[in-house]
Amino acid sequence: MAATHEKLRKLLTGLEADTPWLQKAYPDRSDFIDAFAEQAGLITDIVDAENDAWVSAEINRILGRAH
Repeated sequence: MAATHEKLRKLLTGLEADTPWLQKAYPDRSDFIDAFAEQAGLITDIVDAENDAWVSAEINRILGRAH
């Protein structure tokens, strides 16, 4: 079942809030990317075709800010 836009927004907000913690927990960049991808994958698993491009763009934005 696909999640609604509002639920996806809440999940993305949570991912963004958790990103600094993930960076501290996984100081090695490749380990951080793996952990981030795992968390992001939980979101992309429930996204529908209508929201796919938006969710992908938001995940990339969040990851880009993690540098």
